[in-house]
This record gives sequence, structure tokens and C-alpha cells, in this order.
Amino acid sequence: MSPAAFVEVTKAGKKMVALDIRTPAEMSIFGLALANSLNFPANQVVEAENLAKLLTDKPIVVLCKSGACATAVDAALRHAGFDNVKSLKGGFKGLSAYMDPVEVI
Repeated sequence: MSPAAFVEVTKAGKKMVALDIRTPAEMSIFGLALANSLNFPANQVVEAENLAKLLTDKPIVVLCKSGACATAVDAALRHAGFDNVKSLKGGFKGLSAYMDPVEVI
């Protein structure tokens, strides 16, 4: 999913689960404040208790710092049976580059 599409879906209030897979140290600087957002480090996403928290009736958008880890987690979730998963292209870096510094969602 492109940063533009992510912002559009968010602004439109469409239902989705935003899954931030960065480490706790990375999330301590800034994080998601969206409804239905979840935070699990990438290496913990496929643990049974975390998979149980993912809603299957809404699209899941996986976010990381640059997009590389999100792509891998996207594939792992698809392999685990989630078929409505996307990764944010470019991660938070891409989202920051796309958005105007003073724009608020």
C-alpha cells in the first residue's frame, strides 16, 4: 500500500488494523495513534496470542521503519492464513516523506 493510499484510507475513516512491527526502542520515539492499531515486534507477530489479536474482518496494514520488515511479515501473515494484508511501502520513512510536516491526519 502506498503512503498516499494509507493516508487516504485513514482520512476517510475506513476500517483497518494498522500493525506496527517495530521494536519497543523504535516505538519509544514515535508511534501510531490510530484506532485499531497494534504494536508487536516483528519477531513476535506469529505467536499464537498475537495472531489471535488480529482481526480478520478488516484489512491489516503492516508498518515498519523502511518497509522491508513489513514485507516479510506481510508474507508470514499470508502464509498463516490472513488474506487481507498489505505492507506500507517505504514504511514510516516513506510516510514521513509523503506527508507535509504540518499536515495532521
